[in-house]
Amino acid sequence: MAASDKETIEGQQKKLMIVRHELEDVKQKYGALKRNYESVSHYAAKDNAEFKKMKTMRDGFEEHIATLMASQRKSAESLKVLLEDLT
Repeated sequence: MAASDKETIEGQQKKLMIVRHELEDVKQKYGALKRNYESVSHYAAKDNAEFKKMKTMRDGFEEHIATLMASQRKSAESLKVLLEDLT
């Protein structure tokens, strides 16, 4: 084998090792990105469920507040009528 052939083979082997290392780096980055995506997706779903729960609670509280305010108005009107009757 000629010296230039040997150098070519060694150069190709070095390139192959570099590509293998780059591939391993890409695999590790992909794994990290995949874990991050899964984590973010999990928390996004959890936050969405919590948001829906809180919105339902808020809507219920707003209805309750409206009922209480209507009741307060009726009580105030009744009190006003009673005070007018007393005078």
